[in-house]
Amino acid sequence: MSVGVLAHLLGKQPYDDLAETAGKEGFSHVQLALWKAIDSPDFQRPGYLSPGLARNIKAAFAAHRISISVLACYLHLYERDLEKRHENLERFKELIRFAPLFDCCVVAAEVRSRKNAGRLHFR
Repeated sequence: MSVGVLAHLLGKQPYDDLAETAGKEGFSHVQLALWKAIDSPDFQRPGYLSPGLARNIKAAFAAHRISISVLACYLHLYERDLEKRHENLERFKELIRFAPLFDCCVVAAEVRSRKNAGRLHFR
C-alpha cells in the first residue's frame, strides 16, 4: 500500500526540506499546493514558476521516492472580485502548463464560493 499526504500538513518549508520530511514520514505521494507548502521561493502570485524550478522540485521529491500526484490550487475560480478572479485563473493555468514537468496528471481547484465555504450546492 502507498500512502500520500497534503504536503502543507508537514509545515511550510523549502521544497528540498519538505521532500526530505515527507520521505522520513514514509509517504510515497503528495498533494502539493506550492504557495501553502513551500516558503522559498514565494509562490503567492503567478509567474514565479519556471521549467527549471518545476524540475528541481520534482527531483527533490523523486530523490525520496515520492511522486507529486496532485498539484493543488486552493483557489476560488468563481471569485466575485474580478481582479482576484483573474489572478486565480492565471495561477491555475500556470499549474496546468507546468504539471507535466512535475510528472503530475492532476491539477485540483476549488469550486465553491467563500460565502458557502464548506457546503456544496447542486442545482
